[in-house]
Amino acid sequence: MAALQTLGSLNLLHMFVPLLFGFLIICMFIRVILSWLPMLPPGNPIVRFFTNITGPLYDPIYRVLPRMSVSMLDLRATIAFIFSWWALTVLEGLVLSAIPLRW
Repeated sequence: MAALQTLGSLNLLHMFVPLLFGFLIICMFIRVILSWLPMLPPGNPIVRFFTNITGPLYDPIYRVLPRMSVSMLDLRATIAFIFSWWALTVLEGLVLSAIPLRW
């Protein structure tokens, strides 16, 4: 029981939640950069990793937006990144405010 109280006083969830959301935002940014590189095929393991991590965030937005590109840049990925970044920031604030301080 004392160990749980010690862990609670460290506010581990208040440290873990921003790390998780920060990791997701970095993965989304890398996916946008990878979408601008036409020499990497979708079957590449690195591309597949970031696609699998960020797919649940990007795929609903991709279905709504029409395909837009300026030369090599995929604008759809950039718009999805901006919207997802905003949504994750709001969600992170809501989650952090819902977690008690000493938990």
